[in-house]
Amino acid sequence: MSDDFATGFYKKRFFQFLVYIFFSFMIGGCLEEYELNATSTDVRPLTTPVSNNYLVIDTIETTDVRIEENNVRVFFSMWNNDLRCYEFDINNDKVADIAFSCNLTRGPIGMYSYGGSSIGALNKNTEIDIKRTKYALANYSFTFLDYSQRPVTIHNRENYIQGKDYPADLKVDTITATNPKIHSLGDTLDQSGTWSSGAFAMVYDKIQQDYWMESIHTGIWRGVDRKFIGLRYTEGRRRYYGWIELKSSQSDNAYEIRMYRYALKVKL
Repeated sequence: MSDDFATGFYKKRFFQFLVYIFFSFMIGGCLEEYELNATSTDVRPLTTPVSNNYLVIDTIETTDVRIEENNVRVFFSMWNNDLRCYEFDINNDKVADIAFSCNLTRGPIGMYSYGGSSIGALNKNTEIDIKRTKYALANYSFTFLDYSQRPVTIHNRENYIQGKDYPADLKVDTITATNPKIHSLGDTLDQSGTWSSGAFAMVYDKIQQDYWMESIHTGIWRGVDRKFIGLRYTEGRRRYYGWIELKSSQSDNAYEIRMYRYALKVKL
């Protein structure tokens, strides 16, 4: 690489860094407290015995299951972000327990884009039933001549596609994403779940256009409607199970979570 070419390259990278900082402050979402792809290892077994409690997901209210209608839309796009973060109190103790958030940060001329939707447990008494999923990533490069006939090498990292014709230098590695597990009507929520406090992406997308290109997409909640997230709330020596019914959708320019209702088992 010549001195002139190297100088131009690093100048361009420095400029992109400054633009990134600027746009992050201008259009970033409300995810300061919870990262999109965050994971937590705070799976906390109680040190004392608890009652053998469980909850079968059903939308019919009973004497020991309280269901609350809560038609809230959390939405973020480049043009409209009226409600991009929403916190609510699931057990009516006047302390927020759960937060939903949508975020989209995009650089000029499509240089980069980071976005997604997430759910976060706001205290250690509240836990979410999670699922860990592995994604294969393809790493490869290709070289071409620029306008001055200098060789330019582009490095690419993207979701691996079975059967795609990749260059000979292909290397495949994996990443693990932790998302809230998708539940359906009739599922049982109990101690056999993988329960954890923390913040977890529902959908996450990262696109970078430069000498190092990335196109990484994770998250199991793409285009999911009328499904449930399992919750568990601990109070003293007792655990209460609950759920949130919701929709998750996304496009190139927007992310949306629509919460329909939630429930908590309040009597043992």
